Amino acid sequence: MAISTAELKPLLSAREAAPLMGVALQTLYNWMHLGKDIPPYIVCGRRVRFHPDDIAAWLEARRCDGQVRAVLPQLEREVSPPPMTRRPGRPTKAEAIARRDAASVTGAKR
Repeated sequence: MAISTAELKPLLSAREAAPLMGVALQTLYNWMHLGKDIPPYIVCGRRVRFHPDDIAAWLEARRCDGQVRAVLPQLEREVSPPPMTRRPGRPTKAEAIARRDAASVTGAKR
């Protein structure tokens, strides 16, 4: 299938494509590195180029129909915060007093 030059659209650089996709340039590069789902791209040497129709199709595939959906599967489960613990080190004043009072009741010395 031959494509005439009249049908060709200019390819977009990553810098030009990122705003169209609604992400930062570095995010786009990170997604490429991590293998995330991004529009198909063309590598020309060290340069990365995107076809405008591929970006439009990628955005259309992510269009929300207005239905409420689960946000992210990993956010659906309840995540409890880790318990608050102090790092080991010098005891607080209250801990020192409690330890001293406990030692005086038992008669033991430190």
